[in-house]
Amino acid sequence: MAKSKAMKALAASTYRSLDGLAFTELPDPVPGPGELLVRVEATSLNPVDVKMLRGDLRSLFETPFPYVPGADLAGRVVAVGAGVKGYAIGDRVGGLFHAGLAELARASAASPLIARVPEALTSTVAAAAPVVGLAALGAMESAGDIRGRKIAVIGATGAVGSLVVQLAHAAGATVIATAKPPDATYVRGFGASETIDYGSQPAIDEIKRRYPEGVDVIVDLVSVGPALTATGSAVRPGGVLVSTLFGADEAALAGRIALRYVRMDEGGSASLEQLYGMLAGGDLRLDIGATYPFDRSAEALEALVAGGVRGKIVVTF
Repeated sequence: MAKSKAMKALAASTYRSLDGLAFTELPDPVPGPGELLVRVEATSLNPVDVKMLRGDLRSLFETPFPYVPGADLAGRVVAVGAGVKGYAIGDRVGGLFHAGLAELARASAASPLIARVPEALTSTVAAAAPVVGLAALGAMESAGDIRGRKIAVIGATGAVGSLVVQLAHAAGATVIATAKPPDATYVRGFGASETIDYGSQPAIDEIKRRYPEGVDVIVDLVSVGPALTATGSAVRPGGVLVSTLFGADEAALAGRIALRYVRMDEGGSASLEQLYGMLAGGDLRLDIGATYPFDRSAEALEALVAGGVRGKIVVTF
C-alpha cells in the first residue's frame, strides 16, 4: 500500500493560546468534486485566527481541530477536482481558503471568495487583501451614497480602516479618521480631511464636540456592545452606523439611525475579482506591515497579538 503524502502545517490540537501551536505533518488535502488544490505562496493573518485558537468564538461555533490558522491566502493551482470549470493547473488564485499556514489548501472553485490573481498583483498583496478588502467594500456599500457627506472612521489606521478611508474619499465624502499623532499623516495620505487623537480623548466625545448635530455616517471597526451603542450617539438622526463587529443595543438606536453590520469575509455585491482589479490598477493601496517566512509563522502570530504593526502581516512560503 502506498504511503499517503504529508504536508507541513502550523497547527493546534485543542483550544490553547499561541503556545499550543506547533509544526506538524498533516495528510495532503485531496480536492473533491468542484474543488481546487493550491500550493500556498503567501498567507495573511487576521485577529480571528487567534480568536479561533483561544476559543473566543465558541458561543458562535466550535473550532475544528487540528486547527491551522490563516483565513486568506494566495498560491498556484496544483490539482482540480471533478467538474471544475474556469480554473486550470498553474493558475494564480487567491481568496478565503482557510487553513493557510500550511503548504497546501483546498476550497470550492465556485466560491465567490476565490478569484484569479492579476499578474500585476504580488502574491503577498493578494493574500493580504480578501478579508479586509471585502469588509471595506461591504462597509461602503452599507453606508450608501456618501458623496458630499461627513463620514467618521473609527479604527482608521488598521488594514480595513485604511481601505475604508480611501474608498470614502474616492466617493466624495469628507473623512474624519481616528489616529494617534504619529499616524495622522499616514491616514491623511489615504484621503482623511481630519484626524482625532483617540489616545488623548474619547473619539466619540470629540466627534460630538466638532459636530454637535452628528456626522452622516460612522464606520466603527473597533467597538463592541455598549461602546458601539455609544458610537451611534455621534451619528445625526437619519444617519448610518456601520460595524464589522456586533453587540449594539438596537432598540436604543432604532428609529433614530440605521445600524448595519458587515461580515469581515463578505463584500455584499462586491466581488474578490473586483477588489483584486482595484488593487492591481492602483485604485486602492493595501500596506504590508511585516512579512515572515513560513518557519517563523508563530512569530508572525505573536506580532499580530502584540499589535503596533501598521498594515497586514503576511507569511510567505
